[in-house]
Amino acid sequence: MTDRRKALLGAIEQLNFCRYALTFFEKKDESARKFAANIILQSARAISFGFEAQGKKDPIFRTWYSPFNELQRNDPVYSYLRTTRNIVVHESGTIDLCHTSTIPLYDPKPGVIAELIADGSQIHHMSIDIVRNRRFLVVRTPEGKRAERDVPQRVDKPWWELVEIQSYFRDAPEELSHITVVEICQRYVGFLERMLSDAATRFGSE
Repeated sequence: MTDRRKALLGAIEQLNFCRYALTFFEKKDESARKFAANIILQSARAISFGFEAQGKKDPIFRTWYSPFNELQRNDPVYSYLRTTRNIVVHESGTIDLCHTSTIPLYDPKPGVIAELIADGSQIHHMSIDIVRNRRFLVVRTPEGKRAERDVPQRVDKPWWELVEIQSYFRDAPEELSHITVVEICQRYVGFLERMLSDAATRFGSE
């Protein structure tokens, strides 16, 4: 097996870690999402480290890898994550997450609450089920019965898909403030997938 082939197989293994880590964002446990972000950053660094090491002794590989390496340095998303992962590895060993979301968990569409109690029901309490992505009212109907009524939200997406990058990464630049945590990780993993797909086409038969 050639050194290029070994570098590629090692990168594919790390990419599979990243793909699996993306599924952790769906979990209720906040620490699972932190763990997922750490896996993605550290596995991405392992891929870069392996490819850079291969490029030092292999001019053909270095020429192929150079455009991808430059993209990681120049694209705002990839560049930020590249910087963050180096801090994680060389300084703290972990991500300094805020553990605070700026997304309201309960943000109903205008007028829906009034519609849900238009029959004279009395609101007992509001409840949120993050795992099932459900926001609902518990009411007492005019007949005195308990009932649950789902409350349509302004943005009908799972909560974990809505948390902005600056709610997790304290030092995220303003230009990335519109990007969610899961989106930035998905984009980075997508970049790795495209790079490794290209590598497999170029060197996979060796």
